[in-house]
Amino acid sequence: TDLEILKSLSEQAVVAIKNAQLFEQTEELTLGSIKTINELLERHFGEKRSHLEVVGQIAVEVGKLLELSGQELVHIERAILLLDTGRLGLTDRTWEKKEKLTPKELEQVRSIPLRGANLLKSMTSLKPIIPIIMHHHERFDGRGYPQGLKGEEIPIGARIVSVVDSFIAMISKRPYKQQLSAKQALDEIEQHKGAQFDPRVVDCFLKAMKEKDILD
Repeated sequence: TDLEILKSLSEQAVVAIKNAQLFEQTEELTLGSIKTINELLERHFGEKRSHLEVVGQIAVEVGKLLELSGQELVHIERAILLLDTGRLGLTDRTWEKKEKLTPKELEQVRSIPLRGANLLKSMTSLKPIIPIIMHHHERFDGRGYPQGLKGEEIPIGARIVSVVDSFIAMISKRPYKQQLSAKQALDEIEQHKGAQFDPRVVDCFLKAMKEKDILD
């Protein structure tokens, strides 16, 4: 009987070890894919993407306040690094124009999240982050894109990224818009609470931004 028990335990141990090895290999593959895509984006657009680390840190703090699981926080961090994947392959930089976009150009810009999702969908290990990438331009009131999702229909990760990414965009120097101060941007976020942004996410974001280290 003891021998049978030991055999059973050893078989379970072998399965557990193999699963752990497989998970480690999958993680290495996932991180390698993310790094490669980031390098492609930097080379293609000649942009430094160091600000994405800050976006990720703020998003994680918001996620913690919303009591998300550790795995959900990892998905959000990884999705942020790949938000712009859909810009790969576009022939021009329409999204940087100072002038008002034509309907065709606007359609092209709004296709970026879907393009990104389609480019990444073949990578099984990146599957959990695709909804965040695809829906981070949705609005809480349903007037966003690409699918016009509303409220809780929007994945929580996408709702968090929407707020944090919008804040960083407001305080960044861009050729096509006026740069705001941190306070002006925070006021703007609060003003659009319940319309563009999830009220609960905004409350947690504003709470996180009171931390001196984050605001600095």
